[in-house]
Amino acid sequence: MNVGPMFSIVIVTYNSAEVLPDCLRSIPACHQVIVVDNVSGDGSAVLAESLGAEVIRNTVNEGFG
Repeated sequence: MNVGPMFSIVIVTYNSAEVLPDCLRSIPACHQVIVVDNVSGDGSAVLAESLGAEVIRNTVNEGFG
């Protein structure tokens, strides 16, 4: 019986490609991971997708608040 993800985890990023892989790999596969990217210029959004996260790409930097 598949009951879906235990938790949905939202991570807000801005130019976080250096730390994002370790962050995403630390989350067990049973959780849904959503990365909200604030127009990073370092490939953070593409990297997050390649590691299995769902990505929301903002068109402006909305900040973390």
